[in-house]
Amino acid sequence: MFVTIMKAYGFVNNRHTIARVNKPDWEDIEVAIRRMEGKFYTSVNISKTAETEKDEIFTLTIGGGRKDQYTVSVNFESKHIIHNLVNPMRSMLEVVEVPIGVEAFQVPLREIVTLDEALQAARTYAEIGVLDSALVWDKTLVM
Repeated sequence: MFVTIMKAYGFVNNRHTIARVNKPDWEDIEVAIRRMEGKFYTSVNISKTAETEKDEIFTLTIGGGRKDQYTVSVNFESKHIIHNLVNPMRSMLEVVEVPIGVEAFQVPLREIVTLDEALQAARTYAEIGVLDSALVWDKTLVM
């Protein structure tokens, strides 16, 4: 397993909670993602912790969950690059509101994917630390 940490974000009794799992296996990750329903559980992050100061930190974030609407992004911190999983058949101009963590974001419909696509992306990343090449990703430079 490539990833060494998982954080699942939610709300319990009107309080923001973070469930942290060190050295998660695929079952831990899949259960956390499937639990997301867009209200109380809205975000899961999986990443590899840095072993040295020079190590690159990559984080895959899945947000949403309401109405089978998920967002998936991978943040390559040192390169200031974010890769968003996309459905190229959908509009970049239309937006939907997606809860991610403690906020709701306006997300282009193109960046909304299904649970199956989110799980596929997460599994490939969790196991070998790469973007699933069978899926379509947009790259964004972040300044």
